[in-house]
Amino acid sequence: MAILENVMSAVFPGYKRIKELQIVQGSKHKVAEEIATKSVRDYQIEYNISMIYTLSIEEEGNKKEFYLTEVVDFGEEELIRNSYLEGRGHILLINAEEKKKIVADAYFHNKREAGQLNLAAVKATQLGVTIPDFLYMIDGREYLILLEPKFMMRNEGKRKGELKRLYQYLVGNLGKQIDIDINFNEAGCYEDYCKLIYFRLHSNSLFLVVEHDGEILSHTFENINDIAAGSTYGGEALKFWLYMGHRTYRFYLYHPKETEIPIDSAIYQVSKDIISLG
Repeated sequence: MAILENVMSAVFPGYKRIKELQIVQGSKHKVAEEIATKSVRDYQIEYNISMIYTLSIEEEGNKKEFYLTEVVDFGEEELIRNSYLEGRGHILLINAEEKKKIVADAYFHNKREAGQLNLAAVKATQLGVTIPDFLYMIDGREYLILLEPKFMMRNEGKRKGELKRLYQYLVGNLGKQIDIDINFNEAGCYEDYCKLIYFRLHSNSLFLVVEHDGEILSHTFENINDIAAGSTYGGEALKFWLYMGHRTYRFYLYHPKETEIPIDSAIYQVSKDIISLG
């Protein structure tokens, strides 16, 4: 076997790199098989779509070349991501052996800045990438997608800190003022003075009930990828940002009198909801 490996490496310079890619691909595929047993709704709770490709095949004689082109049209990309977040369509795991067969003849067109494609497609073996694990079928169209976990071990501590601070401010401001745009379907640019009535916070969602001019309003912010906060109003309040894919929403909460509020595990389920890799 070692002699064959040496011969192949000598007559075909790309052989070693392809073997390395196949090993990496096989390892990732084992992880993907565990994901593949889930429904689309289970995917979107735990995983984000990191890359979206269309596939085209060019044939000349007996030779086939596979071109994976990253989706650059914003409207199409938004439609795919929203469909995924809504649990629509079907996701299938691509056969690992088939991926190994085509990786040597696969080319990638990846995005540059401003959504433009690179001028020339680059071989997968040169980029050091493999064929995506999943085929996403939605509304009669097919896309190859890469999925990535929403919460990594390296940022779990940071997320817990962000969630804890938001939780403490929400608890400390119950029955008090919250400055928030009550048109929840917009980006949160024009805030209204409201009273915070109730909330329920999870690791990637926030349900709020507020009162504005005597009217009770509620909304759930879903698929929150990240949370940030900064001091504002001359240091009297914190401005919170919720990052949800292509949408960002903001609101203002004032400093509670007591920030060391014990966490209610029935509401704050970080330890349960955050996925730990390792």
